[in-house]
Amino acid sequence: MRSIDLLLMFYDSSWVHEWESVHAALAGITEEEAGWQPPGYPAVDPHGALPPPGTVLWHVAHLEHCVRHYTGILDTRPVTNEPETPPPAGAALPELCAALEDARLAMRAAIAAAGDDLEKPCVRSMNVAEFVVMATRHNCWHAGQIAVARRLYRNREGIR
Repeated sequence: MRSIDLLLMFYDSSWVHEWESVHAALAGITEEEAGWQPPGYPAVDPHGALPPPGTVLWHVAHLEHCVRHYTGILDTRPVTNEPETPPPAGAALPELCAALEDARLAMRAAIAAAGDDLEKPCVRSMNVAEFVVMATRHNCWHAGQIAVARRLYRNREGIR
């Protein structure tokens, strides 16, 4: 198996694996659940135009924003000055999820286009392979955060 195919398999599984992925973490979520803010987050800086911190909406908006940013980096590498990436346009769950899916597919195409250039410079002292691994790890981190937020939502009556 080529290295690029292995990176693509890892990237894809962080998004669409049946149990451990962003899609699995979001499966069946409602707008109310997505907008619920766990205790301890109201005092956190909202980061500009993004939804309230700690909410699933925030995680989806943050991921969408980051994935577009990462794609811009892959498309223009090597990058010394990272591009400004505007925040997501929408704030409702269906809009954000659709934008996130579009961003995911665009990044997948950018990764595939790297081909055998995985050791070439990308950004912040990372080569292309290291950058893709970092971005994939970031997806996994937020999938876990979404799963925790959803568990807290389901058990919110017991939270003090």
